[in-house]
Amino acid sequence: MNEPIELVIESPDGIIDCRLEPQWINDELSYSVTILYPQMVNGYNRSEIYCYTLLQHG
Repeated sequence: MNEPIELVIESPDGIIDCRLEPQWINDELSYSVTILYPQMVNGYNRSEIYCYTLLQHG
């Protein structure tokens, strides 16, 4: 799979946005994952941002 995947997930806290982007690291396919998790700060919606790199080990 060579195209990014975008997901929208509903949670009790609001909408969670996820994006998975394929990338090659040392000739191995991996995925860069960005998650925007909703958070309310002083009455304003501010997303917490989580970034991960997923590698398959096996």
